[in-house]
Amino acid sequence: MVYRNVIRILVIIFLAQFAVNANTQPAESGNHGLLAIGNSITRHGPSSTLGWTGDWGMAASKLGADYVSQLADLLSTASSSGPWRVTRINASDIETKASAYSIQTLAALHPQDYEVIVIELGDNVPKGTEDTFSPVYSNVIKASKPRNGVLACIGTWWTSPAIDKIIEETCRNAGGIYVDISGLSSIPENVARNERQIDNPGVGMHPSDRGMIEIAHRIFDKISKAIGESP
Repeated sequence: MVYRNVIRILVIIFLAQFAVNANTQPAESGNHGLLAIGNSITRHGPSSTLGWTGDWGMAASKLGADYVSQLADLLSTASSSGPWRVTRINASDIETKASAYSIQTLAALHPQDYEVIVIELGDNVPKGTEDTFSPVYSNVIKASKPRNGVLACIGTWWTSPAIDKIIEETCRNAGGIYVDISGLSSIPENVARNERQIDNPGVGMHPSDRGMIEIAHRIFDKISKAIGESP
């Protein structure tokens, strides 16, 4: 329990100092749309301070290795309709500055027009602010639900049962699909610092390429049936 709390504190400090907030990555071309809204695991821009040069999900070794790209590949293979266009957004203010977050930021992206929406948030919610996070997260879910698509809400990477409960209940009440990824970060091979040399400890705590694949498969396994049933 002490170790878990230390991890959460490190992550919160890391995000507060270096997050790329509400940062949108241009969509790639494709016949179907995947919108991923999350924290640094979904997207983090380059940072010389961190020694991080990527502009994708931290800490995948390359763009195609993060969970969003892996999920898009799985969706493309399953649909047999060509590649999916992908938009990644770092919206970590939803976690750290929930009461000040503007839902209009998401509305401007027209999430209702995507076939799949992934919400990956919760890891960086400061302890004791769960009550503030909960209603804002609920508004995010309502604003992000696609018109004729599938909404997937991802649990926490650095497992937080209290936050996971909020995410699961809120998501299911809104008709979305909850994806539990608890336990993945406790497997050494799923953590970036165990996959390759990473000097910054905050970066190294993020998913490895294998960890990203595991996240993508958990999402796909949960949503694949629902996608087939969508209009």
